[in-house]
Amino acid sequence: MNYELAQALARIDGLIRIGTVAEIDNAKRQVRVKSAELLSDWIPWPATISHNFRIWIPPRKKTQVLLVCPSGDFAQAMIAQAFYTDDLNSPSTDENTDMIEFNDGTVIKKDSEKLTIDSPCHIEITAPDATLNTDTTINGNLAVNGSSLTHNGTNCGDTHTHSGIASGPASTGVPN
Repeated sequence: MNYELAQALARIDGLIRIGTVAEIDNAKRQVRVKSAELLSDWIPWPATISHNFRIWIPPRKKTQVLLVCPSGDFAQAMIAQAFYTDDLNSPSTDENTDMIEFNDGTVIKKDSEKLTIDSPCHIEITAPDATLNTDTTINGNLAVNGSSLTHNGTNCGDTHTHSGIASGPASTGVPN
């Protein structure tokens, strides 16, 4: 085999490689990937960017990735995709469920019937206002902190008053 042909075949052979994330620089959004005995330079990891959102999903060490190396040159490697492995398995195998699982066990799951958030940690939602248009069930204690509490426009907070107050066992009137 002549030299040029050998070089061309080596380049073709090196176009696509499998590797594992060896080092991570979150501030620069870059990783170094080990493929066989080679360790890449710092390369950017793939991002999920859409018209309406951007997702921050930093990779984990030992994540298996597919590298594309233009002209078969490992120094130009780019990550094309990541794969599940036995060590970093998928959080679900249900084809009808979209699911995100976090390291602390928090799970966000969506199927055709419902959206579920299950978390061992505190959940906080901050917004200028919110509206729930649904029947609501609360299982557990409810603490209300604020300057007013109303029901159908009637004050039932800590400053409400009642009419028809009488000493003894009688009931009061409705809140004013």
